Amino acid sequence: MLTCPSKSIYFSRFVPTWDLGGGSRRSMQLWELLKSTESELWTSAARDRLDRETWRRLEKGAGSLEKGEYLSWSPQRRPVVFRLREIAKAWTQNAAGFAGTELVFMDDPIYFLPLLEYMERRRIPVVAICHNLETLAASQVQAEAAPGQFIKELAILSRCRLVITISQEETWLLNNLHIPCFYFPYYPQDPVLGRLLAVRQKRQESRGSHSRGMLMLTNLKNPQSLQGATQLIVAWRKQRLSRTWGPLLVAGFQSENAFPADLFDHDVRLLGTLENDRLDELMSRVAACLCYQENGSGALTRIREMLIAAVPVLANSHAARSYHHMSGVIEFAGLDGLGNALERLNEFAGDIPVPPPPDPAALLATIERAGKGTS
Repeated sequence: MLTCPSKSIYFSRFVPTWDLGGGSRRSMQLWELLKSTESELWTSAARDRLDRETWRRLEKGAGSLEKGEYLSWSPQRRPVVFRLREIAKAWTQNAAGFAGTELVFMDDPIYFLPLLEYMERRRIPVVAICHNLETLAASQVQAEAAPGQFIKELAILSRCRLVITISQEETWLLNNLHIPCFYFPYYPQDPVLGRLLAVRQKRQESRGSHSRGMLMLTNLKNPQSLQGATQLIVAWRKQRLSRTWGPLLVAGFQSENAFPADLFDHDVRLLGTLENDRLDELMSRVAACLCYQENGSGALTRIREMLIAAVPVLANSHAARSYHHMSGVIEFAGLDGLGNALERLNEFAGDIPVPPPPDPAALLATIERAGKGTS
């Protein structure tokens, strides 16, 4: 157990559950670890420590989205930034809740900036949990404002005692800018881990008899994922890949509401939101999982999950960030190379090794040093 600091709080922006997307699952991975340090969890998604008056102010504040720094964010992202900033301000009014706090963990502090500034005034060190470098996601910032916003985000992270990263590329960048960081890749815990290992067992028992068909997971709330999925669907149809490889099976959270109906037929099938049992059954028999993105930051949690389940992954170079050269990942440069990449699936006729989990002890030791202000 971490012995210093004696009290810490984790401020998250995600729903604490394993049953939602990558952000929630990454938060749960870290929360399972931080619980061992007797940390507290406050999450904006669950409205923790927030009263009704705060939510009424949020509903009345929409006019703020068309002025000041909010104009640097994309129109669809501005309500998210506004909401999280206002929640951060409300949390600063709960001084009693911070009594004795010696260290704070904070998801992507560019969103919780008022809370970071409050902790600085109280001289409480902050450990940032960097799910993504948010301003590197093209869909989230205005193109002309992106360089300035990126510099601002880096400056905010530099004010934190430590940054916990999920991406090897972002770790490289922060290290080169002398921002203390620790790379801690995504790795699921139970119950997700148990489900994935059960899928792996089923695939081993039915080796060589996997059905024709490719799985592609997407998420209505992830613009990069939706854009890439649409481009891949068009390419799949244009290149007539279903003749050799079977249908492209599109699934994921609210994916049934994300695409025009005319994208789908017997070659490309929309399965929509699936219950866990149905998704696990699908993963146990598909030939591979496809990932395609042309922009985005962080790292795709679903690639790690597929490898644990022994499902080969075909990913373009951008989507494969942090997973380059891993066994089970077939990388291709662009959609024109998708057909050739599919031909390489025979390379994985045998088992895909289970990726090793990261070392939690090393992270906890780094956190403890950060809390003490030592290197």
